[in-house]
Amino acid sequence: MFYPSEKINLHTHSNYCDHAIGGIEDYVASAMASGLEVLGFTEHAPVAGDPISCNMMMHSLPSYVKDVRAAAEKYPLHIFMGGECDYEPILRNYYREELLEKNGFDYLLCSIHLYFDHEQRKMAFVSQSKDFSKYLSDYVARYCNSLESGLFLFGCHPDLFRASYLPWDENAKAAAKDIIQCAASLDIPLEINAAGLKKPQVNAPEGARCPYSTDEFFRMAKEEGVRIILSSDAHDPAIVADNSRGRAMAERLGIKPLGCTITEEGKLTL
Repeated sequence: MFYPSEKINLHTHSNYCDHAIGGIEDYVASAMASGLEVLGFTEHAPVAGDPISCNMMMHSLPSYVKDVRAAAEKYPLHIFMGGECDYEPILRNYYREELLEKNGFDYLLCSIHLYFDHEQRKMAFVSQSKDFSKYLSDYVARYCNSLESGLFLFGCHPDLFRASYLPWDENAKAAAKDIIQCAASLDIPLEINAAGLKKPQVNAPEGARCPYSTDEFFRMAKEEGVRIILSSDAHDPAIVADNSRGRAMAERLGIKPLGCTITEEGKLTL
């Protein structure tokens, strides 16, 4: 059965990570009250020994699986279990064997939130960099590698680099083009992320704008024929279905956002 974009949200967090509020059932209740019919939980996937606290802790994985599956059995809503992964090639087998196979995740999403700051000699957040120019090519390579892995349903906030690399110059355009053409060649959707549209604006040379989910990037994506999905990236139950800004952006750019199909066997496809 097909569900249009306004009835789905496939990028949802919970208090299983340290920067979201509300439990699994809180998000389900809000989704149902908001008229959603398909809800996908995609907690930041745990990694053993991970020094960055934004991910779910490894010891919480069994409880996460149990809670999402219990909600899927309890409520008259199509509920899927997934994970958002900060892709590293060395973790490819882990993502497939531990998450998809052993724990039965329905799907995975890819993101690049982090980079290694050579001056500070530590991992840092892409969105908080003071000078991302020297790391831009690495971000692009890692994002394209994640898409090429074949593990992911779609790519999350692909233009996150624009939160720290502010000008829409030739370097930014080339970075966007590489990611977009990679997604187009693989027919993997990219995400307009509502959370990025709600964050405080950044002062770019071309004027104030949202940090990511930017018109320039997604106008280029549309021109290349990339399929686009809308997500709330909710970290609060109250906004699990709030894609109004993303929908307005898509309409402004002439983009028809994706819905999803659920097969008779319960499989999710875009």
